[in-house]
Amino acid sequence: MHLVEESDLKYYWAAYKKGAFDLPVDLAQEAFTEQITTLAQAVPTYTLISEHPIGMATVNHFHDFAWPSVTWFSWATPRQIVETSVYALQEGLRDTTLMFIVDSASFSTHMARYGLLSRVGKLTDGRKMYERRKW
Repeated sequence: MHLVEESDLKYYWAAYKKGAFDLPVDLAQEAFTEQITTLAQAVPTYTLISEHPIGMATVNHFHDFAWPSVTWFSWATPRQIVETSVYALQEGLRDTTLMFIVDSASFSTHMARYGLLSRVGKLTDGRKMYERRKW
């Protein structure tokens, strides 16, 4: 896991062409690169890596909490997603409490079984909230 670098942008472009991002479908590569670069300057943006980039995570900070948002690329396998998530939860942002709101509890339940997340509540729309406390 590292902050977005220029060498990552070709993987981001490939993921965009496969529909990974909620952006207009007809962007030129230069316009897309500009949007990703602008995002990376505004919000801490990380490239999630296995053998090659397999996802993008943005992290919004609020006081002592962080709210990550992850976009997995279509070529990320379930095993890569789990391994990268475990690494990120164990090693990333150790001095910050991470908060997650999830639509599907299966992944978060899996991470909770590893002892990496704790369920802390349920929202009125049915989504569940999990956290990873500071180490």
